[in-house]
Amino acid sequence: MKQFMKLEGVGLFLAVVMAASVVWAQSAPDDASVAARASLERIQALRKERPGDGVLVFYQALMHVTLGERDAALELLRSLKGRKLGLIPVRDAGFDSVWDDPEFQKISKALADDEPQTPASPVAFRLKDPKLIPEGIAYDAEGMRFFIGSIAQHKSLRLTQES
Repeated sequence: MKQFMKLEGVGLFLAVVMAASVVWAQSAPDDASVAARASLERIQALRKERPGDGVLVFYQALMHVTLGERDAALELLRSLKGRKLGLIPVRDAGFDSVWDDPEFQKISKALADDEPQTPASPVAFRLKDPKLIPEGIAYDAEGMRFFIGSIAQHKSLRLTQES
């Protein structure tokens, strides 16, 4: 009797899980625009709580692009100019439908130009082993050498700066 009750309990549990998954599948948005609209609404609600959050502005613009709302997206991206947040649209990251739009390119360039550029630095050394995947680096100032560790290759290297 106990075994039967255990099996019955498992069966009942599986039936509940199956029913829940059917209900979830029926209620899950099967239309990408419905999901994008829901995301946009969540972002807009968050912006009311944090009106100065540039990341939310950027993601709101992305949702407008996803929904085909070009003008709203471009206006939001324009509002990021001068804020120097490092939020610059990149190819294949959701802005595909407006990527070739001249106005989008103008705004994207303005955002990129607004960012401080990291100056180029000299090359300290080059790794000769193309299979080496450095996972850690340390510098010994006294010995003027670098230590590179690679768990993937099961080795560590000691390198000196190139002249």
